[in-house]
Amino acid sequence: MGCSLPNTCQQLAILREAGLAACRREGRCVLHHPTPLGCRLLETAGDGPAEGPLPMPRPATVSP
Repeated sequence: MGCSLPNTCQQLAILREAGLAACRREGRCVLHHPTPLGCRLLETAGDGPAEGPLPMPRPATVSP
């Protein structure tokens, strides 16, 4: 996506603090996914209500 690892980590931290993303560790990897609040925001973003739920995005993986 053209973002540096430090920038990506900072953006994910902001989303976690806002309650829009959550993470969990799996071994050396950290998996990030939207919270229910984040999913609702994604569903209602744009010019009007979504025509249905958005597909669940694949979790981002950040390895040290």
